[in-house]
Amino acid sequence: MVTGNQMKRRDFRLDVLLKENADESSYETQMSLFAESGDSEENWMIDPITHNPVPKPIKEYPLTDYRRVQDYE
Repeated sequence: MVTGNQMKRRDFRLDVLLKENADESSYETQMSLFAESGDSEENWMIDPITHNPVPKPIKEYPLTDYRRVQDYE
């Protein structure tokens, strides 16, 4: 939630989000559904505040009332 009833939806690739887990041993080797690897630089960006790599969203939606999020499918 951003403020009040407003929220901003962002979609991410699941394989990239799973790379954030520090415990690699808890996952078996998994093939990606995408052509490029989740480790490639185009799937990551540098957070301007923490200066750490964070997953890059594949799609962002406009700020909207939470009751209207489904309208942006």
